[in-house]
Amino acid sequence: MHKLINSITDASSLIQAVLFVVIFSALWNVENFIGLTRNYRKWRHAFTNSIFILTSLPVQFLLGLLFAAVTHWTAAQHFGLVGWIAKSSHPVLIF
Repeated sequence: MHKLINSITDASSLIQAVLFVVIFSALWNVENFIGLTRNYRKWRHAFTNSIFILTSLPVQFLLGLLFAAVTHWTAAQHFGLVGWIAKSSHPVLIF
């Protein structure tokens, strides 16, 4: 199992993307096949989920940009607990 996990994580980005698409498509089709035997409205459910995803994407994108900007600023200014500990002259806190 470890060999399989290592081979997937060490693979190129293209191979990982292809694996994602193949697995996603296979599971989507399995769900379609199961939906034929039951009264399951997959497309209606997928549309409902897409509304939630599309409304949360701009918020998540802006929060990600804000997080990246704050992280960049704190690293540049040496602000925060790690920067404070690194400037300390106490022998226990020096690392």
